[in-house]
Amino acid sequence: ISAVFANVDGFKTNFDEFRVRSSTLSPGCGMDPSFFLFCETNLSHYDSRDIFSLPGYKSYHKCNTTDKFKGAGLAIYVKNSILFNPCPSLTIECNGFQALGGKVQLEDGQTLNLVTLYRYHRGGDVEELFQNLSSLLERACKTQCIIAGDFNFDLLKLDDSKIVRRYFDLFGGHGLVPTVSSPTNFTTNSSTLIDQIWTNIVTPETRSCLLSSLAVSSHTPIFCQAPMSCYKESTGPRTVTYTDINSTTLGNFEMYR
Repeated sequence: ISAVFANVDGFKTNFDEFRVRSSTLSPGCGMDPSFFLFCETNLSHYDSRDIFSLPGYKSYHKCNTTDKFKGAGLAIYVKNSILFNPCPSLTIECNGFQALGGKVQLEDGQTLNLVTLYRYHRGGDVEELFQNLSSLLERACKTQCIIAGDFNFDLLKLDDSKIVRRYFDLFGGHGLVPTVSSPTNFTTNSSTLIDQIWTNIVTPETRSCLLSSLAVSSHTPIFCQAPMSCYKESTGPRTVTYTDINSTTLGNFEMYR
């Protein structure tokens, strides 16, 4: 399976360009995302989601809060053939961040927890923030999981900031590892590593990279691939065997009476 995470900084302004750029991803280039995870969609409950479609994917959205019209909103796009169920216990709106999550049915019968998250720049009370994060991680990490988001904690400051170290240790304590170590967000005056995909699927085959060709904002999208397969619904034609019941075929059963 594979996932792309992107902070698009507004669907209304940047989604069309992202859709065009993401169309260059294909199995032939080794990138055929099972999921697209977004934050900062900036969509409200009044906005139509139908116009923000990706061919071959179904979408799930968590809209802006009533008091926050920018810097909020989440979305998960899932390939049509993949079994995905939104999960209320992985979907949170609290003082500090919002999260949208669900469960993916895997081919081996297990499940994968998938979460996209956005932590607000000014996240309120720090202790409450970490308490809510810890609670979410406890639920998400009960099985294999991928947690992507703009956390607004710069991992490049891991050795210089106590709060960043606390954030890193919290995720690490739940068996999660970050998949990228290079800057993801670029402004005129800075480069930071605030976007991240965390996972507890740690194998030699797990790989990740930055997709600068998909960037439609100051944030660079992240690609992550893990060695597992999703259970897929059959979408092609099915062969149905049937017996035509009529006077002739009924006569064939007379010998068995």
